[in-house]
Amino acid sequence: MRFLRISVVVLIVLVLISCSDYDPQKDQKIGESIIAAITAYKNDHNAYPATLDNLIPKYIETIPLTSSGDKFYYFLSPGDGGYSLCFNASSKKRSGCCYLSRFDLWDCTEGD
Repeated sequence: MRFLRISVVVLIVLVLISCSDYDPQKDQKIGESIIAAITAYKNDHNAYPATLDNLIPKYIETIPLTSSGDKFYYFLSPGDGGYSLCFNASSKKRSGCCYLSRFDLWDCTEGD
């Protein structure tokens, strides 16, 4: 019986550790589909969309969620004429990634 309890505790710990592993590349790939839709919209309208909802349904069927089921966040940057597309990496850590159109790159931060 004691062996069974220890086995269950070890299994739970292993599951929690594997769930906390953060792979920003997976959500960046999901974000790339949104970026492609934003680019197509800009090509047609000569301006970025005011919100991601403006992309539906012509440029993207729905706005996908991150691999953990969270929303992407979209911000226009009036100062540089670009935008940022962001997602949170974890609800427990202050970390996440933003695609910065001005630099055409993903910027990811890690925090505690």
